Amino acid sequence: MAETFKTLSSFFRSVGTGSPHQATTKDINRAKELSGFFDTKTIQRPYNFFVTVINDDRKMLIREAGATRDTLETSLSPKRGISDFEEMPKLKSWHVVDVTLQNYSYKKEIVKYGILPRSFPVLEFDGFEITVTFEEDKFGTIQYFINWLQQRIIQPNGIYRHPGTNKIDALKVEIKENEPTEATGEYKTVVAYTFPDIYFLRGEQQGPLNYGSSDSIKYAITFGADSFEQEFKNFGE
Repeated sequence: MAETFKTLSSFFRSVGTGSPHQATTKDINRAKELSGFFDTKTIQRPYNFFVTVINDDRKMLIREAGATRDTLETSLSPKRGISDFEEMPKLKSWHVVDVTLQNYSYKKEIVKYGILPRSFPVLEFDGFEITVTFEEDKFGTIQYFINWLQQRIIQPNGIYRHPGTNKIDALKVEIKENEPTEATGEYKTVVAYTFPDIYFLRGEQQGPLNYGSSDSIKYAITFGADSFEQEFKNFGE
C-alpha cells in the first residue's frame, strides 16, 4: 500500500502542484493497476521440485513370469536375466541438481492449392529424452547407479539382455508450491510429470576432475521414454 501512495504521489507531482484534484483519472488508474500487478502476481521458483526414480523388479517378474507372491521366491531362480546384479541403489532427493524435461513437439506441414498455401501442425515425435543431473556423494552412489543402469542393457559377457529388463518403472518429477501449507508443513504439488518405463541412454560426468576446484562431482544421466503423464493439481478438481 505504501508503494501505491508513493506511485500516486509521483503522478501528482508530475502535474505541478501535488494536488490529487489535478491528476488525471488515467494516471490514477494506471498507478492502481501497477500496484495490483505486484500485489497479485505469482511466480514459480525453479528450485521447488523433486525427482524420484521408481523401480521394483519384483513387480516386473510377477507381470512377465506370471508368478504370484506365494511362488515368487522360487520363480526368481533365473530372474529373467537380472539375478546377476543388485537392486537399484537408493537415491535421495538431494542427489538431484537439475532436470530438463521435454514435451510433445510439432512441425508445420504445408499443402498448396494452386498458389495458395495452407499450413497446419503435425506431431513430430520420436520419443522423449529426459536429462537429470545428479550430485555424487562420498559413497559413489551415482557412478554405481550408472553402472547398474548399463548392466540392465548388456550383460558382463557382452550379450544383450531381454528387452523387458532394460526398462525402469518410472521417473517422476513434481513441481511444488513456493510455501508449505501452514497446517501440515508440507509443500503441495502443483504439476506432476510421470514418465513410465524409462531406459538408460547415457551418463556423462559434468566437467573434469580438477585439483584446482572445490566443486562437487556431477553426472548428467539421460533417460529415454515413449510417453508421459501430466497432472495439474490446481485445475480440473
